[in-house]
Amino acid sequence: MPNEHGAWAMIITPWLTGLTLSHWTLAQGWLLLASLSGLGAYHTLTVYVRSRNPQPIKQPLGTYTTITILGLLAAAITQPALIWWTPIALLLVVPIQQALIKKDRDLPARTLITLTAVMLLPITYDLGWQTPRPQNPNLPQLLAPGLNPNQPNIGWALNPQGIPNPTPLWHHPTQGGWKYIWILTIIYALYFIGTTPYVKSLIRGRRNPAWRTTTTGYHLGAGVIIIGTITSGWASLTMIPLWTIIILRAITIPQLNQKRINQKKKPIRPAPIGILEIILTIGIYLGATL
Repeated sequence: MPNEHGAWAMIITPWLTGLTLSHWTLAQGWLLLASLSGLGAYHTLTVYVRSRNPQPIKQPLGTYTTITILGLLAAAITQPALIWWTPIALLLVVPIQQALIKKDRDLPARTLITLTAVMLLPITYDLGWQTPRPQNPNLPQLLAPGLNPNQPNIGWALNPQGIPNPTPLWHHPTQGGWKYIWILTIIYALYFIGTTPYVKSLIRGRRNPAWRTTTTGYHLGAGVIIIGTITSGWASLTMIPLWTIIILRAITIPQLNQKRINQKKKPIRPAPIGILEIILTIGIYLGATL
């Protein structure tokens, strides 16, 4: 099982957000199963390539991989619209290649894995709304579910007004549609990608000042983007206090940790670091859905 608990949050939170802003379908459940199993497969692969005795690891690797494939097939059979999202799988090419050469902890691999996980938000939202696709008579019906000859092209995934009528589990009272979903996807991506340099600056890279500089610069830049989305009316005002805390923690906690190290004290333990990230993740989810 993956021992990096933040990875679970990067999958479950975007998926849950997409579900909350749409409504439940069986395909969403299969997608979650496949995603969690895919995480297990990727983690097991990284263990496999590093192991001096990889033979016992082949079975769990095969099991995770099989469950992932079957889960995706079940989701696609249940709701063929999932096929439209298959290009997202290209994001995994580099992380898998990096894992095979034992560089899965490098920033490019971590970033692309995070982006793949965050894309569960629009995918789950799409499966929940069963969004109609652009009408194209040249596409087989399998790739254009829910269309009929009299249905207009609603600009799938781009038109913020292209929302079907079913009542979602919870629909944002002032925002809605695909524009809001893509803004949330960007917000989640900015947060979760930022956790990589932040955590490195506290644990594996705590003796490297470059990581502290990187996480500070990244979060200040991300803050500018978040302010832009809020002032444009595309994101909730609740993101202001949340991102203030996110930015402050990225600047101050690594500095505090370094001060403790310089004073020959024990560095900050991973547990409180993780607890704070759990609280922030819940805060972003609530800010996105309430």
